[in-house]
Parts: sequence; structure tokens; C-alpha cells
Amino acid sequence: MARIVIAGGGFAGVEAARVIARGLQLRGLKDKHTITIIDKNPYHTFSPALIPASTTPTSVSDDVVRSAVCIPLSDIHFGVPVEITTDEITQFNVAWNSVVGKKKHYEYDYLVIAVGQEPTFFDIQGMKTHSFPLATIEHALAIRREVVRQIQVHDADIAQVVVIGGGPAGVEFTGLLKNRAYAITRAVQGRCTLEVSLLDSGETILKPCTKQIQVRVARILSGMGVKIFTNVKISFVSDQYVEFENKERVPFDMIFWSAGKAVAQTVQELPFSHERAGAVAINESGIPKIPGVMTMGRPIYVAGDVSFISNAVAWVAPNAITGGRNAGNHILANIDFAERLPNDFVAPRFNANNNSIFLLGTHAGVVAVPMFIPARLGVLIRRLVDLRYLLRILSLGKAWKRWKMMKVLYK
Repeated sequence: MARIVIAGGGFAGVEAARVIARGLQLRGLKDKHTITIIDKNPYHTFSPALIPASTTPTSVSDDVVRSAVCIPLSDIHFGVPVEITTDEITQFNVAWNSVVGKKKHYEYDYLVIAVGQEPTFFDIQGMKTHSFPLATIEHALAIRREVVRQIQVHDADIAQVVVIGGGPAGVEFTGLLKNRAYAITRAVQGRCTLEVSLLDSGETILKPCTKQIQVRVARILSGMGVKIFTNVKISFVSDQYVEFENKERVPFDMIFWSAGKAVAQTVQELPFSHERAGAVAINESGIPKIPGVMTMGRPIYVAGDVSFISNAVAWVAPNAITGGRNAGNHILANIDFAERLPNDFVAPRFNANNNSIFLLGTHAGVVAVPMFIPARLGVLIRRLVDLRYLLRILSLGKAWKRWKMMKVLYK
């Protein structure tokens, strides 16, 4: 009996589990091998909905927002029994073929590492203390509460929100916050004006996009009243202002951080080759590259945001899903060999899909890299993309119910 352990219940981990479960079912081996997903949460976070969730007016309760973003792992349709274990991983002991959690150790015959990334602040003094990152539903709810707190504290005055990072996440948060500012303020009977500034260290915002989209989005944000600062290098953050290397300062009441993520220390400590942000260098099947000559234990695969194939493969959901699928298929090929089953498996090429869809506002337009889709049509496309994914992992009834539940995030 093979013990297949998947560390992480995100896009890559769920896809790897689905592929392996379906493959075992088709081979009549579902009772012969076990699949275990280990995650510190009992749910799959639908991360594309985190920014809409963080800017949803408080007329929608925290419980409703949480339910719209968090999909119980037990609801996902795998086809065969998959054990869902809630535990926090503290170490990958590859020499002893074991995953170490706070609750227990998990031995494996095949391991998929797909634990995702976490915010990093690049050792900027004061940034971690004074900013709000966004990687979890708890972060999203904390941001909602802080925006409301600033509105209430400033009453009829101006609350200054500084967004650091001009990539898709920073731009989406900026656009949605400005677009929803009136609804957010009205929900708490406030009179405050939200003034938003967007900061980026590069020459322009939205580096992955074409020049035409960069200019168009900058014009739309400026039309909303957003102040855009580019080519700024932050050296220090106090409790009142952000200071640049040239000593210029931007005051703030709240900072939203979207300028950097890195893999967790537990992954960076693995004896593999590592690339930018500490991600593990892998081949197209998800197999880690090992420096020098050393002996490894049982098969390990790395997928999602903790993996690095090349700079041409972005850390976005479609690529995480592809990475999980490739790892799952490779594991199935190994099981076929062990079971002496016929198999004509050929390791697939990793076809990168760097497309991402992010809102500028529920009425202002949507950017789907590499194109711009105006207003409500873009929001509809975004919603349909969400539905397509939900139908992929849930039964028809559960997918439809959850999709309708998520509507509150896009009003």
C-alpha cells in the first residue's frame, strides 16, 4: 500500500489529489493506496476572491464573507476517500520520508509539497508592524475591520490609505477600495473620505501587462483620485509615514502590503536547489532539482507557488493547477510501474498559462492579462471563470450554491 501525502490544500494540492484519486479509481486501486491532504486549515481558500472579500462593505457579515471564500476540503469531490488532516507542518524530513506536523508525524511513499507562499517584507524597518498583508481569509477580514476603523476615527476628515505594490493584487485592491468607498462608508454611517496612494518600486505599475494596458489602467485609477508613485524605494516606515531612500515621505493611516511573498522557511530548508523567493527549482513534472550528488528518500514533487520552473512561468492559479496535475500524473505512472500495469506515460511539457483576471472596480473594468475588458462584461467573465473552477472541484449542486454565495463579493 502506497501512502500519498499532499502538503497543502491550495490549487496545486487539490488538483494533485483529484488527479491521483481519479487515476486510482480508474485502475481499481482505490482501496490499495491512501491519499492524505495536510493543511493548517480544514478548507480550500479560493484566493482570487480575497481582495473582493477585503473590500466588501460591512453590511455583509464576516461569516458570509468567510463562507464565500473558504471551501471545506471535505466538500471537494475527489471520487475516492481522501483523508483531510488539519495540522501545521513544521518540517519536511526527506531523509526519513516523513512530514512533521505539530500534532504528529506523517510517513509517506509519495509526497507532494504545495504549501504556497507567505508575505515577506524584505527587512524594511517598520513595514511588518504597520502594514496589512493579504494571504488568508483572516487577513481579508482584518483589512475590512481596519478600513472601517479608519472611517470611524476620521469621521468627516480624510483617511489616507497607502497601497504598496503595483502588481495585479495592489492594483485590484486600489481599484475596488476606491470604487466601493461610498458603500463601505455608508454601511457604517460614516462621512470620511478615503484617499488612496499606490506605490511601486518599478518604472510603471502592472509590469506583466502591455504598455497600452499600463497606461489605460493608470489613467482609470488617476480618474478615481488615486495618487500613483513609481520608482520609489522604501527605506523606513514609522507609525505615521512611509519614507523613501530620497527622504521623501508619504503620510498614511493604513498600509496595504502586496509587494512581496516568499516560500515558508520549512521549504527553504529543504536540500534542493532554490530560486527566487526561495522557491524550489523543479522540472516540468514537479521533481525537485538536487544540487551535487546526494541520496534522497522516496519520491517528492513540488507544485504551485513553492515551485520554480523558469521566469516565464508566473505564480498564478492556472499554473498551480497545471503543476498539481503533472505531479499527480507522474505519481500515477510510478504506481503503474510498481503494480506492473501497462502504461505509455510520457512526461508532459509544462504549458504555462500566465493569464490572470483582476478587477479595477465592479463598475470600472477588469484586466485579464494580456487584455482589458470594460465594466460589467469583465465582471461577468470573472464570475464565469470562478464558476468553471467550482464545477471542476465540486458537485454540480454545491458548485452552483457556492457560486451564488460568492455574488456578495462582486456587488
